[in-house]
Amino acid sequence: MTKGKVDAGPIGRYAYGFGDTVVDGKHIVGHNGGWPGVAANFDMYPELGYTSVILLNTDPPAMSPIVTRVRQLIPAK
Repeated sequence: MTKGKVDAGPIGRYAYGFGDTVVDGKHIVGHNGGWPGVAANFDMYPELGYTSVILLNTDPPAMSPIVTRVRQLIPAK
């Protein structure tokens, strides 16, 4: 269910409702989205045992630097 099935270009592959990608050598399965005034990001790191959930009351582009920073803080094995 979380293993990428369809090539989604630079963001990785897409599974059944989940993105499946590698960022900085870390495998991430998750989903994100938003609307004006609402933004959400859900990242699971299956091999590392971490999950990150970010919920913001702001437009989605404002979330990008936060997601990037959280992904940097997750330690690789």
